Amino acid sequence: MGKDNRLLSDEELRNNALAFIAISDRSRCANRESFSRALASNKGYRFSSSGVYEYTSELLRHLDSVIRRSVDLIGSTLLDEQTVEAGLWRVVDKQLVGADAFKEFVAEIYGDLNVDYRYVMPNHQIRFEEGLTQLKIGPVGAVLGDVIASEINQGKKNPNWRVEVRHDDPPSSDGVRIAGIDAVCWEVQVRASEGSVENEAIWMVDIALSLLRLLYPPSQQTGYFPGYDQVECKTGTRPTIRSRNLLLSDDGISFGGWGLPPHYLITRPVAAIFDSEETKEIATALFQPPEKSVAERVARGLGWLTRGRQAHDKAERYLYFFTALETLLTLEGAAIVGTIARHVSVLLMKAPSDRFRASDEVKKAYGIRSRLVHEGKRNVSWYKGDTSKSSLRQLIGESLRM
Repeated sequence: MGKDNRLLSDEELRNNALAFIAISDRSRCANRESFSRALASNKGYRFSSSGVYEYTSELLRHLDSVIRRSVDLIGSTLLDEQTVEAGLWRVVDKQLVGADAFKEFVAEIYGDLNVDYRYVMPNHQIRFEEGLTQLKIGPVGAVLGDVIASEINQGKKNPNWRVEVRHDDPPSSDGVRIAGIDAVCWEVQVRASEGSVENEAIWMVDIALSLLRLLYPPSQQTGYFPGYDQVECKTGTRPTIRSRNLLLSDDGISFGGWGLPPHYLITRPVAAIFDSEETKEIATALFQPPEKSVAERVARGLGWLTRGRQAHDKAERYLYFFTALETLLTLEGAAIVGTIARHVSVLLMKAPSDRFRASDEVKKAYGIRSRLVHEGKRNVSWYKGDTSKSSLRQLIGESLRM
């Protein structure tokens, strides 16, 4: 409700929204001549239930202002540009003006935001021990595709489609459209505008993945558990299993080869950890954190930590890890290098001499980060990236125990 009041009371948003609505009336094509002009315009046009509209420079200027201001007020993780524009046009179609028009626009925005979506996407980061079918981490679930397909098919009312686990692009069968999903899927509960659901779902999975890695028992880390120098599969994508690259030199050629991507095997001991009340409370705190809380910082740090492990380029990996470090340890307006060095040394070291050494190491590492960002120097090793990642894991572990 607070954000709803913020939208209604925002004068900049109100003025631009009402200006757009007023100008749109003048931009509506009234005859064949204006219709032909709209179709030929390099600024574009819009077919709507109330007519055809030409995008003029003035109309586009106010549209851009409404979109920018709405997203600033709500946040780009929840609200996307297409939702704002669609909401404006729905108000235009209703032929409303003045205060009623603006109130309806705000209602349209929140009508789109207050929808709970269930988002399903491929999961190539998780595998299950035989007999296990799912793992829940707050609103994020790793679930066997057969379980999801069965549940959806039993609950659906439309007989013209069904969900199946398929490894190809499924054709229609007997007039029934087939929605193919993978053998293991991510299933995420998301509340956001429709255009933001995918990005938000991927980010939530990335938070869950780092929490999984952080709490994964060392005794269970066997087989294809991701090593420090391995690149994890990006969330929602399929990994490359067979190489199609060529490596040539004067000595000859190297090509081909294949390998299974690293993944997290969910065993019964792992499942028991995430089924415990303690872990469920941690997940709730991370996915429903109060604003500007430690939990909010830790959640963001976990998300960036996953992005770092998924990055192929060593320099990119390093930047993601430092983004996570800054997210966890810096306050707005604080001196970044000194703050991070001090917090790392105090949280991770006991003896004064060790704290001094740790602080010095952080400052050296931050120097590499600065040269990478400001000078484009990519001289980063896997070892340096892993050192920053290890510090992050320890820091986040300490934060979860606070």
